[in-house]
Amino acid sequence: MRQLQTSEYGDVSDAGRKADCLFMFQQIELSNIEFKCENISPREIAIQNRKNIRLARCIQESHVAIGVTSSSVHVADVAGFVGMFYQVRPMGEIAIAGRIAPETVHLPRNKGDLLNFLEDSSLAIIWNFIVSHLCSYFVVVTHIATTKIHYY
Repeated sequence: MRQLQTSEYGDVSDAGRKADCLFMFQQIELSNIEFKCENISPREIAIQNRKNIRLARCIQESHVAIGVTSSSVHVADVAGFVGMFYQVRPMGEIAIAGRIAPETVHLPRNKGDLLNFLEDSSLAIIWNFIVSHLCSYFVVVTHIATTKIHYY
């Protein structure tokens, strides 16, 4: 993934090209979350969001290469204590991104925020990301990958 991104885009930001939180099984990349400081500039937020979409596109291409037909990838961007989860899908030669939920995720900063976090939609959005996407996609990708391994 990193080689494809580097060959196509080179250096994209002062913030670097590394993925902040890359979900993997063995050597198969499943999803990514990018974390940013709370007081980052709008310009850097936009650069990091575009980077995350490019990373998702690279993950999609690696899945297609092993035979996955539904190559939608869920990713997230978190700036400070606020996050947005979205889905990246191929549309012809480009990747499009759309929010998974209309609400933003608000992470608790202190004990007082924890009750609100547990009662509002933030926890449900995160749980949906883990269960609906990562776990189900993990099963599909690993099944295809292990099936291919047995044929070699």
